[in-house]
Amino acid sequence: MTSRAPIKRFETAALAAAMTVVFPVIVLMMGGGLRRSFTPDDPEVLLWWADALNDVTVRALGIAVVAGLALLIVILRRPNIAWWKIARWFWAGSALLALGTLVVSARAQVRVYADRIVTTDMAGAQLTIPMNAAREIEVWCDVISRSRNSDIPTIGYAIHFPGRSIPLRSAMGDDSHEGARRWFRKVEALDREVLAAVPHAPYGTAHDMTCVRDLRAELGEADFVAARRMLGINDADFARYYAEPHEAWNGSTRDAR
Repeated sequence: MTSRAPIKRFETAALAAAMTVVFPVIVLMMGGGLRRSFTPDDPEVLLWWADALNDVTVRALGIAVVAGLALLIVILRRPNIAWWKIARWFWAGSALLALGTLVVSARAQVRVYADRIVTTDMAGAQLTIPMNAAREIEVWCDVISRSRNSDIPTIGYAIHFPGRSIPLRSAMGDDSHEGARRWFRKVEALDREVLAAVPHAPYGTAHDMTCVRDLRAELGEADFVAARRMLGINDADFARYYAEPHEAWNGSTRDAR
């Protein structure tokens, strides 16, 4: 065995261990995408998403990480056995784990109505949270990062109830420009028609200037006015902190109103 062999064995073992975790992640992502295609047929549902990141999913991914570390150790301790003969059993186990997780958590979902939010756990038990129990709305300028395409500026929106918070980003589903705009308009209507009286708070001390400017370009003026209202950016703050340089130079915020 050459001096390079132990290093090569470690690299191979590390890759095999990583795949033990990647396999269930891929299966869960594909399963989540399939579930999103089965939207509720209830016309009163404003927003909906499958609750993919539930307790069972988190535990399953934790088990996959432990299995990956175990595989790494076993391959390194058994240099006389072909690594793939060991890895195949771990991979099969991680794939079965992911499939089992999909089946067990198939019923977990969240439905947002105008007057309530209904969460369904893995056992099918439902919890109804009335909208009038909301204590605070947290809104911030945010960006959807995409590896192969340009990022999409949008807002983050979370409803805080006593004892729990429910962010609405998971209802977006389709992370395209049009999907993000459709999601924004639904959230904006919910905010304006149902939650306008609930105190709104920004995330942090101020919104990122670049994000706000990109959001304006993404939404267009009409929707951006609504976004400004949700973000709590008044005309004076917009002119001082977020207006484009030529607008600030001209002393005009006419485009922003």
